[in-house]
Amino acid sequence: MHDVSPTPGATRTSTRDLWLSLGGILGFQFVAMLRLRNAAFVDEGTYIMAGRTMLGRITQGDWSAAPFATYFSGAPYLQPIWVAWLDQAGGLPLARALSTACLVLATLALAWGIGRAQGRAVGVGAALVFAVQGTVQFVGHLATPDAPSLLLVALALSIAFAASEKGAVASAIAVGVLAGGAGAIKYGAMAYAPPVALILAIRLWERGARERAVVAFLLSAVAGASVLWLLLRLDGGALLDAVWFTTVNRPFSEGKAPLLITGKLLEYGGLLLLLAIYGLTQRRYSLALSATLFFGMLVAPLQHIRLGETVSLHKHIAFSALFAAPFAGIAMVRFNQELRQLVRFRGRDPRSVMWLLAVGSGLSLMVFPGLAQSGALFDAWPQETPEVYRTVARDLPAGARILTEEADLGGYYGTALPPSHWVGPQTPYRAAGGREIPVDSAVVVALQEGAFDRIVLRFDRSHTWSETVTSLLQQNPLYVVRATVRYRLPGEDGAFVVWERRTP
Repeated sequence: MHDVSPTPGATRTSTRDLWLSLGGILGFQFVAMLRLRNAAFVDEGTYIMAGRTMLGRITQGDWSAAPFATYFSGAPYLQPIWVAWLDQAGGLPLARALSTACLVLATLALAWGIGRAQGRAVGVGAALVFAVQGTVQFVGHLATPDAPSLLLVALALSIAFAASEKGAVASAIAVGVLAGGAGAIKYGAMAYAPPVALILAIRLWERGARERAVVAFLLSAVAGASVLWLLLRLDGGALLDAVWFTTVNRPFSEGKAPLLITGKLLEYGGLLLLLAIYGLTQRRYSLALSATLFFGMLVAPLQHIRLGETVSLHKHIAFSALFAAPFAGIAMVRFNQELRQLVRFRGRDPRSVMWLLAVGSGLSLMVFPGLAQSGALFDAWPQETPEVYRTVARDLPAGARILTEEADLGGYYGTALPPSHWVGPQTPYRAAGGREIPVDSAVVVALQEGAFDRIVLRFDRSHTWSETVTSLLQQNPLYVVRATVRYRLPGEDGAFVVWERRTP
């Protein structure tokens, strides 16, 4: 994995090996993500159903994001529209393929950008470490905004790394536009715009273009803010408020202890952190650039610790991996050099069987944990979900209503009823006398009046809402248990319990 060899022939061989290695990495990453199989997650159902709604509205010239602006963490007329269209064309696998393509391209962008700055070997090493992360593979096969947003951040970071004085203006505009687009797709990605713009400025400053570095930083900020503002103003401005109450001032907190969240961080990204720290000790980057990269790597984990929550922590670590990759690439090259010297010291050819065994063992220690982790994350969802929702919707009149905590999944899988007839816990309710019931009391009043034909409750360690509704149903003579469908998850069992309104 050396960039420079003493002879032209060796240089050509080394370059060829690097391209072959990169091709193998991208191929492995593609297969590792496609191997993941399961029913649609709640988030996927939510985004696809929202995309279908937005497609219908936009064809009529209506860009209104209501009611999605109140709880979406990204503009509902961007990624959701694409996954909804792909889902209609080829089902969930094709919708997920968008994220898979985004992650492969993000890995390629890292290899290119970091390779331009530190040499091809470092770029390939960074791509390898990024591709084998379990969190990256998981995000790369979910039909959610995470992967498209991550791709835009990766492209912006790569352009910032590869920036030169000659193309400073074009690089600044590209970085700003990409970072602004990433922030519109997923509001949390706005946090990565400042470090990426700063990396662009530092790279230009270190190359002697100090005036252009300042101009590039300001230009990228203006371009990013303009793109973000334009994308969030398409619906008339409601999304600007959504950024505040879904991301910036998010009230939700699980109350998890910092030590517990730190343990989760080490579980999902411990090896990545060690490689990044080792790469940092090699001092290939300036203090300013190193500090900026570490800020980008830690901004999401520190936010989770501050909020005391682990929701989407594994997804956000994939963003952290982008900023850890430049250090990890250096660490991989350094390990490669040390291993070559060790083999030569024992009088063996660096391409001997012992060399291949040593490299294979090292790669196994990196590859298999990521595969196991992404598989475990994907397995944490019951396979029975589609059949449960399809069964629940059968034999019901056209105007029937079904209550479930995961209403978007019901709308996605329960094709016998219109999606709007699947009702969630936060859906407003109008009582029989016409009185509007507050959301926090809507379910109670609706159950008392027998407003739902069937109710789907999911039971595992994370669903306390189902227990609350069960206690209400047990005291309600209008409802009776219709069916129980059990499923098994890693480390626990669960069940869907379906209640039905009694026939008069």
